[in-house]
Formats: sequence, C-alpha cells, structure tokens
Amino acid sequence: MFKRLFGTAVATAVAALGVKVVKDILQADEEEEKKLIELETEESEIEE
Repeated sequence: MFKRLFGTAVATAVAALGVKVVKDILQADEEEEKKLIELETEESEIEE
C-alpha cells in the first residue's frame, strides 16, 4: 500500500513538473514572439 501511495505521489510530482516546464516554454515563446513583433514595428517606423 505504501509503495503504491509513494508511486502515485512521485508520478503526480513528475507530471506537475512536466506541465510547468511546458508552460514555461510556451510563455517564453510568447515573449520572444512579442519582442520580434516590436522589433519589426520599430523597423517599419524607422523606414517611414
């Protein structure tokens, strides 16, 4: 019983960590995309 409970706790922790990593990666992608959009906007303003 204890092994099953411990295994469930470990599996839950690993799953939560995986979700956090994916969430952080997606957030970083969004921030990078925003920076690129800002740079493109600045470049087009300079050209005008």
